[in-house]
Amino acid sequence: MKISIIIVVRNGRFTILNCIKSIESQFQEKDNTWELIIIDGLSEDHTKDVATNYLKEKKYSWVILDNPKKNLAPGWNIGIKAAKGTYVVRPDVHSILHKGYVEYGIQLLEQKNDVSVVGGAIKTKASGFWGEIIAQALSSKVGVGGSPFRTQTKDGRVDTVAYGIYRKEIFDRVGFFNETLVRHQDNHMHDQIQKAGGTFYLYNKMKADYLCRNSCKKVAKQMFQNGYYLPRLSLTSLKFRHVIPLVFFMGLLLIWLMTEIIRIGQFLPELILGSYLTIIALSGMQISIEKKNIKYIFTGIIILIMHLSYAAGMLAGTVYNLMCKKITEPKKEYSGLN
Repeated sequence: MKISIIIVVRNGRFTILNCIKSIESQFQEKDNTWELIIIDGLSEDHTKDVATNYLKEKKYSWVILDNPKKNLAPGWNIGIKAAKGTYVVRPDVHSILHKGYVEYGIQLLEQKNDVSVVGGAIKTKASGFWGEIIAQALSSKVGVGGSPFRTQTKDGRVDTVAYGIYRKEIFDRVGFFNETLVRHQDNHMHDQIQKAGGTFYLYNKMKADYLCRNSCKKVAKQMFQNGYYLPRLSLTSLKFRHVIPLVFFMGLLLIWLMTEIIRIGQFLPELILGSYLTIIALSGMQISIEKKNIKYIFTGIIILIMHLSYAAGMLAGTVYNLMCKKITEPKKEYSGLN
């Protein structure tokens, strides 16, 4: 067995079959060099039944295992421990791998022995008026900063990848995913891999789609939760792009307070805020012109919602961590990208 594909899912009945079919497209019908491992987090929407009914006639090796802890990290650990392959592939249930994704990744790993993990370029997609606008915001450097797999267009070494193909032996060196983390488990794992001398490579020949949220409320909730759980990571696991929204808004507040106290530079906060709003508005205009569709002018509004929600979540998470010894977890949903 050469390749193990691991899908960790909870309540993904509407996306899991498209994900599975995209994985099947990577291999020949009678190819016995791969296996599919699905880890179900006790789904309440019959995800397990949907997958089982689809797979029961398939000839390739597959198994569906239960994840009693429901969260992503325990699910990935269950899958890695069950994997028989030399390589482990981690697509998200909301992803669709383009044909050749796995083949190109394995070829690169076999050519570059010093690369531990390879991932591809991700194109964000969604349906509906707001969903299509949100997809553009999540693909914008103004919206998500320097997240390499979303915005980088050239091949090369990076600090993280999405839907990575891992040499399985790396987990023997660094251990498994941290099960105390509700979000950002991959950030922590990738930091551990780099500390152990492992490297990541972005290979744009590998293509995949990510199906994002399709409403303002859903994306605001996702970003708040992403920010909320970020302070659980050690400082060494954080990248500067992770903290920019909180630093910006807290800095803006501090500048405003200082101008109120010392009465110097009273228009500086307004100037900074106006510049920020102008940048995101221009970003929306640029996307609207490129897409030749006026609706994308609202991309700036989505970017603002994303930044505010993320910063508010990170502030709340930081205060909660500092003030409470025992943290009660808020209701959560999965996210597949950092």
